[in-house]
Amino acid sequence: MSQIEGLIKSESFDYLQPILYRNQNVLRCELSEVHRGKANRRTAFKNALAIYELLFPAGADALFFHSTVSDMSLCEDYDFSRQEMEGILACEREKLNLLASLQNVKKRTVIENLARYDDAPAEVIKRNRIIFYAGSADLNEKALIKRLTDPREGRLQALEPSFVSFASECILSIYDERGCDIFFADKEKYRQFFHRLQPFLFDYDTELMRQYYAQN
Repeated sequence: MSQIEGLIKSESFDYLQPILYRNQNVLRCELSEVHRGKANRRTAFKNALAIYELLFPAGADALFFHSTVSDMSLCEDYDFSRQEMEGILACEREKLNLLASLQNVKKRTVIENLARYDDAPAEVIKRNRIIFYAGSADLNEKALIKRLTDPREGRLQALEPSFVSFASECILSIYDERGCDIFFADKEKYRQFFHRLQPFLFDYDTELMRQYYAQN
């Protein structure tokens, strides 16, 4: 088993945002510049695909996302507005849509009861990781990347579906049309892709990534 597969199957591996600031072996890449509050989704898709093809020359080995189980009665001191409740329901519908799009993937597993984090909302009683393995069916990565780099797909982006490569020992998480984070389980792979992904590295965080590189 690869190091990265061992991590994603571990309850103690929380993989929480902001990924770059919580882990050292992470590269943050820019997908498109924000101009007047908007990013270019065509450029974002093109760059995301280029990064994906560098990391996953043979395609992704797995895809995962996190799913929370909530008990809204634990929020007795908070009165949810109609708009907030509609937002919660919309996120749940998007999760069901994503599950439906992956229903033909036969090999899957659920890692339940991930380690609880300090700032978790009171209503969250459980957090699970749902992993889908490639091979038995096409994950349709290109279509998913296109949606993840579309600013109109905020509900899907909130689920943070992430691609996994056992060979490159990494996780690719596209957070929206602006950028993505790449977590490496192997320090040598991190150092290798630090150089290969230079054209895409986010200027704002370059100094921090250089510090991580020096420490590795």
